[in-house]
Amino acid sequence: MESANNSTVDPQNGLFWDMENFLGPKAKWTIEPNLAIISKIVRRELALSEDAVCSLEFLGQGALNKVYAIQCGKGNYVLRVTLPVQPELKTMSEYATITYVRRHTDIPIPRVLRYEPNNNELGFEWMIMDRVPGKPFEPMWHEVSWLMKKVMVRKLISYLVQTFQMRSNAIGSLYTADDVHRCAILDESHATSDMPGNGDGPVQHRHHLSGIVSVPLFAGNHLKHDVPRGMFKNSHDWLAARIQFVINDTTNLPDGLDEDEIESLGDCKANAERLLKALPSVFSPDQSDEEFVLHHHDLSGMNFLVDDTDKTNLQVAGVIDWECITTVPLYYACKIPKLLRKRTNDECPDPDICMNETKEDGTVEINPLYWLNREEYEKTQLRQFFLEEMGRQLPEWVKIYDESKFKADFESAVDYCGYEPTRRYVSQWLDELEKGEPKSLAEAMDN
Repeated sequence: MESANNSTVDPQNGLFWDMENFLGPKAKWTIEPNLAIISKIVRRELALSEDAVCSLEFLGQGALNKVYAIQCGKGNYVLRVTLPVQPELKTMSEYATITYVRRHTDIPIPRVLRYEPNNNELGFEWMIMDRVPGKPFEPMWHEVSWLMKKVMVRKLISYLVQTFQMRSNAIGSLYTADDVHRCAILDESHATSDMPGNGDGPVQHRHHLSGIVSVPLFAGNHLKHDVPRGMFKNSHDWLAARIQFVINDTTNLPDGLDEDEIESLGDCKANAERLLKALPSVFSPDQSDEEFVLHHHDLSGMNFLVDDTDKTNLQVAGVIDWECITTVPLYYACKIPKLLRKRTNDECPDPDICMNETKEDGTVEINPLYWLNREEYEKTQLRQFFLEEMGRQLPEWVKIYDESKFKADFESAVDYCGYEPTRRYVSQWLDELEKGEPKSLAEAMDN
């Protein structure tokens, strides 16, 4: 792997899309970020003297980012280096989303100290943030009491209630007014729309909606496709664009594919064409009064960080992963959050009747299937608790959830129709839809 430097010309230098991944294109690094340059950036941006002690350590990486831990006399921070999947706009939008949510809610989100969305000496966009002093909630699920799990659900509800008030008149990504004015990409090719709460304050505190930063719109070679990418004024146009990407991907296939691959891609294309045909009967292309809300679509246990110093009194330390967050239709926002999703299981497992393993020292280790079944059972119960509590705090959310399941299923079908592991579920659901008897796609996928 090479090392990045300031000679980068290609705006997507360092990025390679692995198209062999059966779950869709996977972003990979072809150039390793230069640690010496990262150290230089950290010292400059944090105004550290040459003799100040500052440690820099690789912390880990996600689908699109590499994260480095920073420890110095001024505090603990992280620097996130991002692949140029959508140059400039991804970093600009994430910064704007974080600052907007921090300003208008009490959701604990790490502060951004500095960010650089443009070409720079590192060769990659980067962001310096406060390091959240917490751990992901998901891995400690079995160590936490039932009461504490319900407390965490109530916290989750309070965050969703707040973001649900952030209404807009279009589907788009957030940008600060400063970035809109100085970014040629936004200025030349995208309209903008005000976000609520702008008021008459300073320009740097104003936020606008503009072009969408979202994986389906930039994955693989999608930036080169001549397909609209927002803002969108209604669900029909948003879904039509996403369907068109699938049709494009499954047309003019490359050489060298085997029969199974050709059949699979043909099925994906057929699903997409069937969805495009059915789209106007579900979502009107002429709708002009649809409402949208800012929504974190990945509120999973890995992005829900807690302080576990006292497991009997967990505190939410931070909610992370605000990249690629957009405004969405109400039916999309009113879904069970990922933290509570699992196969439905109404029967509480009994550890005494599990096929447990007795070790050589005489100790008994509970069968791992017990813990899996217990988590399924608990999340099944907590989903009901979530809906009851949400009904008390925000009846509108539950009303939309109950009345819009078909629309939510249609959007999920669009999301899943182009992937090998899920195309059969979508095909079966479309068969039912065309017979006028569609069952729940969400339940089929979860179970």
